[in-house]
Amino acid sequence: MEYNKINKIKPHPTEETMQPKSKAGWLVGWEFFPTEPKRLQCRRFGYFHVPVQRSRSAGNKNQTGNLVQQWTDKTNVLLITTVDVGSRLYLCVVVLKSVNNFPPLQIQDIMYPFDGSSQFVVGCIILFVACKLVETLLRRQFVVDNLHRKAVFITGCDTGFGRNLALHLVQHGIPTFVTCKSKQAVDEVTTALAAMNSPSPSWVIQLDVTSQDSVDQAYNFVKNNLGSYELWALVNNAGILGYTKPDDWLTAEDYMQAMSVNFYGTVRVTHAFKHLVQKSAGRIIFMSSVLGRIGMPMLGPYTASKYAISGYVEALRQELAHRKTSAIIIEPGFFHTPLTNTGDQMDEWAGKEKPPADDVDELKRRKNMLEACQGYKNFLSTFCSTQTEVVTKAYFEAIVSRFPRYRYTVGWDAYFLWIPCSYLPTRIAIIISFIFTNMFNVSSILAQDYQR
Repeated sequence: MEYNKINKIKPHPTEETMQPKSKAGWLVGWEFFPTEPKRLQCRRFGYFHVPVQRSRSAGNKNQTGNLVQQWTDKTNVLLITTVDVGSRLYLCVVVLKSVNNFPPLQIQDIMYPFDGSSQFVVGCIILFVACKLVETLLRRQFVVDNLHRKAVFITGCDTGFGRNLALHLVQHGIPTFVTCKSKQAVDEVTTALAAMNSPSPSWVIQLDVTSQDSVDQAYNFVKNNLGSYELWALVNNAGILGYTKPDDWLTAEDYMQAMSVNFYGTVRVTHAFKHLVQKSAGRIIFMSSVLGRIGMPMLGPYTASKYAISGYVEALRQELAHRKTSAIIIEPGFFHTPLTNTGDQMDEWAGKEKPPADDVDELKRRKNMLEACQGYKNFLSTFCSTQTEVVTKAYFEAIVSRFPRYRYTVGWDAYFLWIPCSYLPTRIAIIISFIFTNMFNVSSILAQDYQR
């Protein structure tokens, strides 16, 4: 698709020259027209107000904007309009960043010719975008009442998403039970929370989700310290990556290690605290992943545990619905956190005692393992986002929104790569997997048949 050059835009018309009758804002249109088969060109034509009629310099054609629908909050306006340019009808979707400023506003705009076979497709796209924008505005505008009386329990706050969420909740004055696995993390989080001087209370305790005794102790602590608060949300955030190796190099115990934390630990905590959440008709939130929708080589244990979480939540959600309690899944793409750091595994293999020089197979295996870890590390450095705050925002909305989603997909890679791939035919998904493994020098390792 090629586009002709767009002339520099003339200064916005002023109030004296245009004399608009409202403050809806100025729209900028795009006209698309074919130049030859499979090619389109576009040119920009003028400004017009909504609603206003103005003479177009070329050909004296009239432009008339008719407001079809408008949604607004404090800082954004979504306009859907139809525009007549000569004999052609256009459908416009316009997002204005403010509604109080005048003269013309800074805007983001899209204009579609509303004729021929494109009418149905464009209409569906516009309807979908409009519904998503309205849905987002509603979810963020309507929050539950008395949040300062509703407590939240979070697992896995040693680092990463869990710690960020704990600090965010306390900053917003929400009573929070923060749990960490290590004593060192407990001390660090306690110090960080004390420095915030929040008016609402917070508690930091040690919890190992793989131990039933530890979970029982945490439950008793919460029950004894809730007082007049109610447990509004349980956030199952604790998780580990597990080993990043081909299946030939893994044992059943390696799979059990990931499952014991990511799946069985989650089930154990949910069973302990579920009835407290049901009393408040609150919500239970589960940290899953896009790998709960699509598999990935060298991540077998982690992928299996996230598929298990997704299945568990789908069943649990239908049961909790009868008790007015929500079960919500957070499924982020790849983000830079301590969980996605493969350096420890590389150090483990590099630090092992070297095998005898005549043990060719073991030497080759170790070399391949280091190459596999390095390839996976390169993959993470390419796809992992540093904007971890978007996951915190998804968590926060799931906790405080009066109308939360049942599933929060987070990250551009999740939206535009992993989730779409999960809907593709399996054969095509395998081809895409081959492409990625070749890009990061992992395919040669996966092609080898390692015998135990």
